[in-house]
Amino acid sequence: MPSGDSSTPRPGAVIAFLYDLRVGGAETSLLAELREVRALGLDVSVAYIGTDETLRPRFERAGIPVHSVRGSSGLSTLRNLVGFLREHRPALVHTSLFWPDVVVRPVARLLGIPVLTSLTNEYYGPEHRENSKYGSLGVLAAHLADVVSSRFATRFHAISHRVAEVMGRRLLVPPQRITVIHRGRDLSHLGRRSPERRAATRASLGLGEETVFLCVGRQDHQKSHDTAVRAFAGLDDPDAVLLLAGRPGNNTAAIDTAIADAPHSSRIVLLGERSDVADLLCAADYYVMPSRWEGLSGALIEAMALEIPLLVSDLAVFQEVTDTKAWFFTPGDIDACRGVLARALGEPYPADFIASSRIRAEETFEIGAVAAQMRDLYLAMMGARGETK
Repeated sequence: MPSGDSSTPRPGAVIAFLYDLRVGGAETSLLAELREVRALGLDVSVAYIGTDETLRPRFERAGIPVHSVRGSSGLSTLRNLVGFLREHRPALVHTSLFWPDVVVRPVARLLGIPVLTSLTNEYYGPEHRENSKYGSLGVLAAHLADVVSSRFATRFHAISHRVAEVMGRRLLVPPQRITVIHRGRDLSHLGRRSPERRAATRASLGLGEETVFLCVGRQDHQKSHDTAVRAFAGLDDPDAVLLLAGRPGNNTAAIDTAIADAPHSSRIVLLGERSDVADLLCAADYYVMPSRWEGLSGALIEAMALEIPLLVSDLAVFQEVTDTKAWFFTPGDIDACRGVLARALGEPYPADFIASSRIRAEETFEIGAVAAQMRDLYLAMMGARGETK
């Protein structure tokens, strides 16, 4: 890899750094945004330092160059990173998630490259410290490293006002250095809800006219699907079904135990990781999101766009995303969650909530508008136009 530093920054050249290309909320959202930003005329590419390349073909099909800078050791990866940035000399580096933030930010700034960092979740809080596999001291160490490394960021982008408030406070970043741009979804790609789509997806799942509750997301403690399982298990309705779609995670054992304890476990179905989440949302009667904390949630935006009733935990970010047009319950509270599920079985969900959710998805979270905001932020940081509001 060339190590020369004589090339000049290319107009519009942005390199976004991820840890790897796994199927996750931050990764898939970045893919959608960069695809649209590229269509708006900016030169964008992606680099990563991990080993998972699942999304690489999707980035490449979108015309986004992909680069691995991983070496055989931590030191060789660092050398590769320095050489890569010297060779490509982007006008801007965009980092997301812990390792790119902590490792790439300082290197890029020491090479004179401005850095935008995305704040994508609520990290380092009590729930995180109490339930991390690294223990509370590990979370504290990560928090300290993030605070120190964040001094190298030129500017921050937060995916919600709640994340901007919480992470700005935890990283000691003043509000004026954070720009809030929500994550977006391609609503045209999602399609629309219809009786035909509902029936076809239900038939493929072996379902008829049961009342279907759906949870979507990886099986992590943060998502709290075990709460939904235990709440559902206490319902006395033989015609209700709970579907859980998402890859295994650090809460899989708790979910499996909750299902085993359920008196009607056959009515709780693990679907695994799915590529047809939009179809599943169309097949479901209610979308259940019992998260203990969140940054925003792309699946919630998709549920809003597909006009499904929302039964969600009472988090500030969910209040923000839904504009309070949902039925809420206390996070992690099995009885409260069960109460909302029971309410759904016995009381009509407000039609105006559904209509408002679709309108909000179109006006606030449509990918084209979100990408235009990201492009303007990139250009502002590269000095191509005035400060983005």
